[in-house]
Amino acid sequence: MIVFIIWISTVSFSLCQNSSDVKALKRELFVTKEYDKDSKPVQDYESTIYVNVELTLNSLITLDEVQQRLTTIGYLNISWHDEFLTWDRKQYGDLDYIYLPQSEIWKPDITLQDSYTGMEELGSDLILATIRHDGSVNWTPFQVFNSYCPVSMTFFPFDRQTCEFVFGAWSMRLKDVSLLIKNVSEIALERSIKENTIWTVVSTSASTAQYHEESLVIFSITLQRKPLYVMLNMVLPLVLLSLLNLFTFAIPADCGERMGYTVTVWLSFGVFLTIIGQSLPESSESISFMDIFIVMQLFQKDSISGIVGLHQCEYIQNESDIEEAVEEQQKSPMKC
Repeated sequence: MIVFIIWISTVSFSLCQNSSDVKALKRELFVTKEYDKDSKPVQDYESTIYVNVELTLNSLITLDEVQQRLTTIGYLNISWHDEFLTWDRKQYGDLDYIYLPQSEIWKPDITLQDSYTGMEELGSDLILATIRHDGSVNWTPFQVFNSYCPVSMTFFPFDRQTCEFVFGAWSMRLKDVSLLIKNVSEIALERSIKENTIWTVVSTSASTAQYHEESLVIFSITLQRKPLYVMLNMVLPLVLLSLLNLFTFAIPADCGERMGYTVTVWLSFGVFLTIIGQSLPESSESISFMDIFIVMQLFQKDSISGIVGLHQCEYIQNESDIEEAVEEQQKSPMKC
């Protein structure tokens, strides 16, 4: 019992000591040393700050083929060294790290360059950055990413799309901030994104690039569509409609529904062309083979309709000639 009381007293004293140490450390950094979050956190202002960037995706919400927009949920793991956020651990109760809101410290103005909705700051004031005693800063902004993703629907529904997330320090030049990808060569994926019902993640990659005076980090993700839904709801009905073309010539010429049947099948192809066209992007660079197939079927149906119409007219003309011949034969006197 005595040992337990002593342990509780020690823990309480340690917590109080740590709390006061944190307050003293913040007062030292922000009041005494007058930390400025708007200034580059290096002693030599001409030196370069190296920022490591990693991307983790939690879920793939949707890939809108018509608007060519990829919506995902994830977070960035961004780390760098701040020379003005350092302290001696021995002077603050062996304090190793502290948490600070992202709005109180300097951070690189990293943005999603190919954002679909416009430029916005990563994270929010709810997100805390971790600062260690040696000045290393770790910041993990959580975000809903709406990125532009050009799609190619040529092989729809067996298409494979590659989308990119391009991050860069917008207003800082390359000599001020350099973005790196240390120890990673791909995007970290959570389990939920791997079990997406529409897309399968084939591969991911990460690389760095330079555009003029700007440092960029490019993350790529390749998605393969799961075609079962499209096959059952689009491809199979189209194949069945194509087979219906063959039955046009099986209908007798003297049947009045032959032309109506032909027009009905033609209109069905037109309806499917409209439905598929609404689900594909408006682009002249890549045309889906399914669109080409439907258009070919429409031309084929036009040809069949023309042939059926001519055959119907010929049949009616022949029938009319036969009736006239019978009437003339009936009117003529019978010869013995």
